[in-house]
Amino acid sequence: MVLFSLLVVVLAASVCFYVFMIHEVVYVESEDELVKAIDNTWIGGSKIIVLNKDVTLTATVTIPAYKEITIKSNNDNNFKIIGIQYKSTI
Repeated sequence: MVLFSLLVVVLAASVCFYVFMIHEVVYVESEDELVKAIDNTWIGGSKIIVLNKDVTLTATVTIPAYKEITIKSNNDNNFKIIGIQYKSTI
């Protein structure tokens, strides 16, 4: 019975961790924050990056093919990325 209870706890913790990783949301307001959010996404992980304001890029930002990144505006305020050069490493 103890082994079964332990298995249930481990399984529940694993599910919670998995759900957290899938729904990780990061809010950014600058190029540095955007790059850090992309870099800090785990290999095979996914992240939603929400722009709190327009972000102007001064360099090329690369989103590796092995990371799932969604970029959107906060509250659909139509913030945008300005001057981006998209490069996929597929």
